[in-house]
Amino acid sequence: MRDKEPNPVEPLERLMESLEKAQGDVADNYQALLEHLENAHGTDTLYEGVFRGSQDAIFIVEGLTGIIQRVNQAACDMVGFSEVDLLGMNQERLFLADRLQEPRAVMKKVWQDGTLNRFQAQLETAAGETLEVSISAHRLEDNDNSLVVGFVRDITAKVQAKAELEELNANLEARVEERTEEIRHSNEELAEAIKKANRHAEDASNANQAKSQFVAHMSHEIRTPLNAVIGMMDLLVDMDLDEKQKETAEIAQRSARSLVGVVNNILDFSKIEAGKLELEKRVFVLPGLVNEVMETFRFQAREKGLDLKLEIPENLPELVMGDPGRVRQVLVNLVGNAMKFTSTGSVTVSLNQVEDKGQLASIEFKVTDTGRGIEADKLETLFQNFSQGDVSVSREFGGSGLGLAICKQLVEIMGGSMTVSSELGKGTEFGFVARFDLASVDQVAVKFELEETQTKTQEPTTEPEVDLKILLVEDNIVNQKVALGMLRKLGYSAQAVNGGQEALDVLSEGEFDLVFMDIQMPGLGGLEATKKIRAGEAGEYNTEVPIIAMTAHATRQDRKNCLASGMNDYIPKPISTELIHEAMLRVMATGEIIANIGEPRQFTMANLLTQMDGDVDLAVEIVGLFMDDSKSRLKTITGAIENYDFGFVAQEAKSLEGGALNVHAGTIVALAQDLVQAAEGKQQEYATSLVEDLIAELSAMDCLV
Repeated sequence: MRDKEPNPVEPLERLMESLEKAQGDVADNYQALLEHLENAHGTDTLYEGVFRGSQDAIFIVEGLTGIIQRVNQAACDMVGFSEVDLLGMNQERLFLADRLQEPRAVMKKVWQDGTLNRFQAQLETAAGETLEVSISAHRLEDNDNSLVVGFVRDITAKVQAKAELEELNANLEARVEERTEEIRHSNEELAEAIKKANRHAEDASNANQAKSQFVAHMSHEIRTPLNAVIGMMDLLVDMDLDEKQKETAEIAQRSARSLVGVVNNILDFSKIEAGKLELEKRVFVLPGLVNEVMETFRFQAREKGLDLKLEIPENLPELVMGDPGRVRQVLVNLVGNAMKFTSTGSVTVSLNQVEDKGQLASIEFKVTDTGRGIEADKLETLFQNFSQGDVSVSREFGGSGLGLAICKQLVEIMGGSMTVSSELGKGTEFGFVARFDLASVDQVAVKFELEETQTKTQEPTTEPEVDLKILLVEDNIVNQKVALGMLRKLGYSAQAVNGGQEALDVLSEGEFDLVFMDIQMPGLGGLEATKKIRAGEAGEYNTEVPIIAMTAHATRQDRKNCLASGMNDYIPKPISTELIHEAMLRVMATGEIIANIGEPRQFTMANLLTQMDGDVDLAVEIVGLFMDDSKSRLKTITGAIENYDFGFVAQEAKSLEGGALNVHAGTIVALAQDLVQAAEGKQQEYATSLVEDLIAELSAMDCLV
């Protein structure tokens, strides 16, 4: 069988099919190529847009040579070169010639690490200006070439601002340091000024204190002979004198009393300045006090033909607590001035209660006159020290110009204020307000009890028999001498011992009729000794012996303590012949137990002579003993203060106080009492200053020995 012959068309068909298939593949590949080309064109367009539109300068350089391949417009604008100038330029040309080491190291780092962020450098522009720039660089692989693209940003303004800020900060720091130094210097000057001011204040204070002490000492020294002059003038006026002699004596007496008033004002003024003026507080009848003041001016008012009026409302409280002496002092000064400067018309004193809060009453006092009046521009100076409304006043009417100043300060110490109003030619009105506590029922009862006691002591009593065996127990030799002298004046003799234990020993040996017992004594004190006597330790026959206490501390509690220990009566120091006599009469005749409370008086020889019934020799002897004993005690007290032995200081100060009371040395009494308190408070410096004051007081008494 013959093989089937091949069809010549089939290969052609297959060829056609292959061609058609190839044509389709070409068409597909072409389309893909077109699409690829279109995509590539889009990418290039985006790249070109970003490249050319970037605000940062972009430099593309060859990694190995540093030749610039491409730049954008921002790069050209930054460095001032055209694109043509920059292409083919080595990048090192843009860096400062003397600072190429840094950019070379940076390029090496980029080449090694592939990237670098924010490298700060300086570029030089075509105009020769220097730019501060921040560079970030990245390495790119482009076929066989390695390129580096750098993004450069101009930070010149930022760097300059930073530099200016740093300079400003540096200037501020310098200014702050300079100002701190100025402040430190000012503080040092201020501290030095404060020290200087403190020194000046201390000097002024010391000078003021010295002045006050001088005034106080001088006032006391003047007062001492002056009181003697007044005493002698009083005696002289009472003598049998003819009319001319009596008139002369009365003029001298009035002048002396006027001088005492001036001295008292100076002394009050110095006390107020030194802050040592203390107010008394006791019950008194306010309307009665004012009436007493008015009565003292009745005669003067009649002589001048003036109408002296007193206006007191019915609802005014009668019994109040306060310092009647200071109220009287202010009123006497104001009424006295009104009387002095009023020639016709009247002087009126009126009282009115302006405030009442519970137990507190504020009383307004007014003193109105129809006198010459005071000019308006002079009113402000009236209350100043040593000031008067008119210079001619002191020449015409006298006066120191201290009275109103002292009155004003006294009123202020009493919690009030002082006012004045005046019309020239028509009169003046002075007013002041003083605050008082309303007296309680108990306080009123005490007042009446004291008044009743005083009345009883003034009543005549039976004289005791002269033949009495008396024991005087007193540790201070001056006090012994004083008491023995007073007893001798009364016609009695007595045996003296120095302390409580000696008293027990002497009493054990025999019977006594009366014992005068000091309270404050070293060793066995007066209270303890009395208890032992009452317990029979001084013999059964002396258990009921009358015992009269003698002490400088005259309070109600002291009285109670004395009576509770078994004592019969109580007399305060400074003792006097009158007090001793009255106590003896009460104890020996009636057996009443009544204690009088007295106040220490300022030392004068006249007072002491009165207590000694004019016995000059005895008075001089007592003063001499007191001076010697006190000086000796002050020496031992000084040593005790230095050794901090304050118990001994207090003991010696109490003894010194007792001696001062018996010679009526009031200033020394007060200083000794202060020394006791200073010792009890262990205040060494204060105690030392008090001893110095005591020495000064004793020196002032030397002329009397």
